[in-house]
Amino acid sequence: MKRLLILCVLILCFLMGGGSALYVWKFHHLSNMHTNLRAYIYNPSKYLHYLTEKSDNNLPIYKLNILEERRKSIQFQRDSWIYSWDQLVLGKQWKTRTDFYTKAKLYIDSNVHDVNIRLFGLNNDHISDPIFWSFRVKSKKFITEIGNTRFNLLRPDTRDYFSDVLCNQIFKESDLIYLNYKPINLAINDSDFDVYFMEDHFSKYIIERTRRRDGYLFTDRKIKHPKKLTKLDSCRIDSIKKLMSSHPEKIFDYDKFYSFLALVYISQDEHPMVSGNLHCYYNPISNKIEPLIREVLFAKELSNFQSFEELHSDVKSFFQRSSLSAPHSLLNSIIQDESRLNLQTRRVLEINTQISHLLKTPDWIDLEKIIYSRYPKALYECKNIYNNNSILNKIALEDNLNAQVSIGDSVIENDITLNEDYAINNGNLKILAKSKIDLNGYNIILYNGSLMADGTNGRIYISNSSHTSSSIIAYNGENNLLKNVSISGISNYETNTWRIPSALTFYETNVRIEDCTFSSNRRGDDFLNIFRCDSFDISNTSFSNILSDALDVDFSNGKVTNCEFKEIGNDAIDGSESNLKIVNTIFNEVKDKAITCGENSNFTIENSIIQNSEIAFVSKDGSCINEHNNQLISNTLDYCVFKKKKQFRLGKLITDKNISETKYLIQTNSQVFENNKKVMDLKFLDDVEMLLYGTLFGKKTAK
Repeated sequence: MKRLLILCVLILCFLMGGGSALYVWKFHHLSNMHTNLRAYIYNPSKYLHYLTEKSDNNLPIYKLNILEERRKSIQFQRDSWIYSWDQLVLGKQWKTRTDFYTKAKLYIDSNVHDVNIRLFGLNNDHISDPIFWSFRVKSKKFITEIGNTRFNLLRPDTRDYFSDVLCNQIFKESDLIYLNYKPINLAINDSDFDVYFMEDHFSKYIIERTRRRDGYLFTDRKIKHPKKLTKLDSCRIDSIKKLMSSHPEKIFDYDKFYSFLALVYISQDEHPMVSGNLHCYYNPISNKIEPLIREVLFAKELSNFQSFEELHSDVKSFFQRSSLSAPHSLLNSIIQDESRLNLQTRRVLEINTQISHLLKTPDWIDLEKIIYSRYPKALYECKNIYNNNSILNKIALEDNLNAQVSIGDSVIENDITLNEDYAINNGNLKILAKSKIDLNGYNIILYNGSLMADGTNGRIYISNSSHTSSSIIAYNGENNLLKNVSISGISNYETNTWRIPSALTFYETNVRIEDCTFSSNRRGDDFLNIFRCDSFDISNTSFSNILSDALDVDFSNGKVTNCEFKEIGNDAIDGSESNLKIVNTIFNEVKDKAITCGENSNFTIENSIIQNSEIAFVSKDGSCINEHNNQLISNTLDYCVFKKKKQFRLGKLITDKNISETKYLIQTNSQVFENNKKVMDLKFLDDVEMLLYGTLFGKKTAK
């Protein structure tokens, strides 16, 4: 009996000891002790300084309030997993849970937001703390502090402290799609405050803020945006994925992926590239895939290179070893092409220079102090950010790299009928005076080149005799010119993988259009789309018999002078996040809006005539119309000022007219000025949008 009792005690001690050891291991107590010790050995003085320093900071204070009954439901779900056999013993990721959202309130300054929350994260580091868990948050209202309606609340240690912050800041500086990481102090119910990140979630808002047209956000496993796909969307995405594997040079935006791969190399971490983690954006204007970056760990220290050649060799070896990466075809196309590999190696040094500058900024230094004060062990875990930056700083950036081959300029003269697409990469197209071009169902596409059509000595005619569609696209050139050119019968560009809404498109390039006529397009949202162009000038040009919008201006700056818009199916001029001056221009028989100033745009309109049209001026979504010396004749509505998209402010109108004597719809709290004096005695409406878009005024938006 005594032996049995001793055996039971020994078994009990063994189980308690084993259970305690398992708990210490699985809840990261052992690894935390180990990492803190390594941080102390790595830099004793800094470690002790941050360990003993008060962790007070000036971060904004937010509070997440969850009703106790709902908090207990979340607690039960969390406990059921974290103490389960699969997680505690087998260490599996939490892929089998049924996600459910529960209501909560998020307090930001004096604002209270009704939100829905759920637990977030596959690994137990997101929920191992007894109070401070990671949450996915969604709101019906736009949260300006993060610039989104969906975001994650998570502790910095679940995102390797500030690795993702650094990489996405580099993306932001490089004009790539980036995720916001906003550091905050967060209290959950009656808890103390702890440092958290508000992390962007994938949505249209992260696309729009980088001045891009809405497109697909996806991994090789899942579509992240949009949530609802048509059959055509699904077919396009399947075609895009096939091109990614079979013809990377046709679908990847190499220049943007060079920056992504540079950060992957500098971090020495394949994880951002692995299947399911590499997120991509499909740009419908360029028909190219662009990368996003997340979950970066600066995992290893680089070798101490002495020359560009050594770095070049190591870059090649690193990507050859990246067996888990999703974009195999892209990596192979780079490492097997010496010119591309040189460009990739050069980009590593360029990105490293950006990192050097970022690490010296006051904002970054402040963030360092906040993170190190809260997590002194991060001194060791983040050391390779600084070590790898220092190693690469020793290597000079070489300029004698192979340039991309240019095919030179192409010339069209006299009469020509296309029998295939006229596609030029790294070259310009000149169309000489008196030329007549029948697109015949084919397209003119210029990538990294300009279109120069000068009809000064004889008008140039471009048309399409075929029943199939034809388009003209100029992408990423320098200075384009259309002078004394007539274009008719064209349509928006559309294939299985690539759809552009406009028939004539200028993207990321300057353009001057003079003495031209544009008419009778057959299909598409816009006849002419000017997108992300720093400077454009349209003068003495007419748009007539246009199917939908005549001129769509996105993220651009320019001027429209002495032009005419007649018989326009939708909007004559539609702008978003653009600066535009319109002078001496006539608008006649516009079926929807003559001028739409939207999404933080600023339009000035002078000495123009708008007549026989549905709506003359629309200022919406944080935009401002400043109009004077214009004639408004026989329009259904003269003015509309309102907010359509929840992330923007109301519109603004500055005019020289007595608004009360015109026909208008103006939303409550909009700013209206008559000769610089604010107008208050108008009949304001709480909801203007409900009366537009084909309800009482305007045209229904086509889907």
